[in-house]
Amino acid sequence: MAYQNIHRVIHHLEEHSLVPVFYHDDAKIACEVVRSCYEAGVRSFEVTNRGTNAPSVFAALREFVSKNCPEMVLGIGTIFSYQTAMEFMRSGCDFVVSPALVPHMQQVQSASYTLWIPGCATISELTLAHELGARMMKVFPAHALTPEFLRAAKSVMPTLKLMPTGGIEPTYDHLRAWFGAGASCIGLGAQLISKEVIANRDWKKLESAIGRAIALAQEAKIS
Repeated sequence: MAYQNIHRVIHHLEEHSLVPVFYHDDAKIACEVVRSCYEAGVRSFEVTNRGTNAPSVFAALREFVSKNCPEMVLGIGTIFSYQTAMEFMRSGCDFVVSPALVPHMQQVQSASYTLWIPGCATISELTLAHELGARMMKVFPAHALTPEFLRAAKSVMPTLKLMPTGGIEPTYDHLRAWFGAGASCIGLGAQLISKEVIANRDWKKLESAIGRAIALAQEAKIS
């Protein structure tokens, strides 16, 4: 019964295609970014563990999402240990992402019933992650591996659910290449949420840009 939540989150990530990846030390700014994303149609969001304030920022975002974004699933990324993951899981994260494959972190899923998405950059790592019980893997860094790597991985392990992340542009050609190679969903960071937009607090511009990216993703998946 507990694993039903993991399958629900996977289905949610696949259905909504794009996962913004973002962190800001100021919780108010982070909440405005999430609000803009949600208004644009985003329903999955990854907060990266990149600063000393990350736990408090995540807790504030969890509260904000619970009150204002009822359909959003909220995950924490850049996690390298189960102990660190637990700190964020106490605030109520829906999934945990790592840039690398850290075997002991399978406890996130096996002991805590939260979706664990390890980072993998080789066929061997994907195989080990699968053997450890991972239901979805992060292909990272995507720009260095290219869609052909993902296509090759899917050719020998077609049931894998893969989320390429890192350096992917929110353009039709880039999104089509990755979805065409078999991506389940795509993580987008600075290419989607630019430093300029954040510096200018231009939330309407951000909402518009994200809305365009979502439309392109939907088109890319069906073409």
